[in-house]
Amino acid sequence: MNARLAIVALVAIQVIANLVVHPAGEFPLNDDWAFAHSALWFATEHRVRLSSLSVMNLLPQTIVGGLAVALAGFSFELLRHVTQSVALLASLAAFAFFRVAAFSVRDAFVATLVTLAMPSWLVLANSYMTDLYGLVLLLGAAAALAAGLSKPTSPLILAGALLAALGALQRQVVVVVPLALRTVFLARKARFEAHKRWAKVTFPIWLYVSVTGVLVYLALYVWNPPAG
Repeated sequence: MNARLAIVALVAIQVIANLVVHPAGEFPLNDDWAFAHSALWFATEHRVRLSSLSVMNLLPQTIVGGLAVALAGFSFELLRHVTQSVALLASLAAFAFFRVAAFSVRDAFVATLVTLAMPSWLVLANSYMTDLYGLVLLLGAAAALAAGLSKPTSPLILAGALLAALGALQRQVVVVVPLALRTVFLARKARFEAHKRWAKVTFPIWLYVSVTGVLVYLALYVWNPPAG
């Protein structure tokens, strides 16, 4: 299998999955309505205004959704189609990251399929309330930074830093990506003193993000499950 064939196959799989699920209709899914307000406000008020029910930054998602609404008018179905496009980009970004991580084309393709097979993927790929906007920026940043650091290339490092910055404006967790990759890069180069300094910053940020994410999930859905 070559890379071009793998990419075509991933695009075909994502398109077929969208056709099978096909959540057509003018109705919200999950908390689409809360996220969609921000896109509508951006299109009509020309400013970023987040719903009080959102605990994330959502800036890139709000701008993308708002531009789509400004061009084609507001509808929940339109915003779901935008997310489907983002899901396709996320699958390609995952494949690119696995390739940069020295996976063979076949192994990168299989690893991407495993990612797409996670139970929540079709839900996230067909709802405007989704983490895929953050994921595509995270994976893109990771792929660009890993490639740029392995063979020091300024344009790739700059692209990765910009994607990470955009990702942090969507989901704060993305800020860990450049820190973690820089920490690993210093260790691989045997620059252990610098590695220790970076690790002292990276580790507590990573630990905070990891632990608080689980605690928030438990607080929302396990300790205080939604009524009904």
